[in-house]
Amino acid sequence: MKKIDLQAVSYLRMTAVLAAVFWLAGAALLTAAVLYFSWPYFILWIAAAVLAVIVIIDVFVSPKIYYKVTRYGVFDNHIIVRKGFIFISTTLIPIKRIQGVSLRTGPLSRRYNLAYVRVNTASSMMELPPLSLKEGMEMKQKIMNLVKEEITDV
Repeated sequence: MKKIDLQAVSYLRMTAVLAAVFWLAGAALLTAAVLYFSWPYFILWIAAAVLAVIVIIDVFVSPKIYYKVTRYGVFDNHIIVRKGFIFISTTLIPIKRIQGVSLRTGPLSRRYNLAYVRVNTASSMMELPPLSLKEGMEMKQKIMNLVKEEITDV
């Protein structure tokens, strides 16, 4: 099984930083509530500590572990993806069950030259980890070719 692109670590860190902006907005609202309702100030200290721990884990720890754990493979008769942070999951989808394949990018992922390949079955959807844009296009084409060659009984 193959490792994900190293650029994914930077991409995941940046998405965590952007998510931290929303956490900070929530902290600002909490600060306003503490001041307006004259709540005890220890609530702010607890919220600041929780926010700091969340940001440190999301920005510095989680992307490195995700990079070390995440693997994927496209084989002749199945696709397998292993990913996670605390709970590691391994997902296997038989080529016979695939009904659609798409490539997804966003503004931030394009900045880091990354893309997600999404595989759809009748009952579920699986997204491969972030791949380089070139590798993602090749992976999408490879999966589409495998699906076209597959002879099903349906």
